[in-house]
Amino acid sequence: MIIKKDRIKLQNYLRKLQIETNQVHFRNDRYSIFKKFTKNKNFPNMKNFENKYLVIPLNMKISTKDAKYIASKINEFYINEKN
Repeated sequence: MIIKKDRIKLQNYLRKLQIETNQVHFRNDRYSIFKKFTKNKNFPNMKNFENKYLVIPLNMKISTKDAKYIASKINEFYINEKN
């Protein structure tokens, strides 16, 4: 998982390279099944965090070589963004 204020730019960059990303993990407090636990409660840290995270590929099919490639492209994005 990556935390980035403007995650959409990074997500679009990785998509162009055919690296799948997503915002898979939605807040549990938004599901009705948890309503009795979350009613009248505020989650400021989650509110701050939820629009900044991006999930990168993480599964049994990702080889070490793939992981290094993905990491290098993410690093490349941040280096190019600074320049």
